Amino acid sequence: SEALRASEAQFATMFQAAPFAMVLAAPPEYRIVQVNDAFLQLFGFARDEVLGKTEPELGIVHDVEAREQIARLMQEQQAVRNYEYAAYGTDGALLHLSLNVNLVVIGNQPFVLTTVEDITGRKQAAADALFLAELGERIRLSEDPEQLLATAAVLIGQY
Repeated sequence: SEALRASEAQFATMFQAAPFAMVLAAPPEYRIVQVNDAFLQLFGFARDEVLGKTEPELGIVHDVEAREQIARLMQEQQAVRNYEYAAYGTDGALLHLSLNVNLVVIGNQPFVLTTVEDITGRKQAAADALFLAELGERIRLSEDPEQLLATAAVLIGQY
């Protein structure tokens, strides 16, 4: 019907234009049937490298425990909200991500729609702020300039 085609076109437009990574996978194996450009950019894949594959085949999530926890949450709640985990891009860069997973039905077929937000910058900013706060506190408490320099060097070296 015309209404169905218009609805599918609207979904496709929103899917591709989303500023965060999106993946549509088909149960029961959860093979990827569609990804948006933000997904390809985030992880460094070409579209033909991911379509028809599963996440484990792509090797994005190295943390088996995180993968199992996500599967458990989906079984228990049929959705996952703001699940933070670490993954790797094709260039080996560590990414801190926030994941949302939903069961959706498109054309009477069930799919899993996953959105992924890169929170690496936010995590790094929080670590930087914590480091600077600790360094500032050590400077405030220090009375010995030599000890202050030694402590600062140690902290900077650990960071």
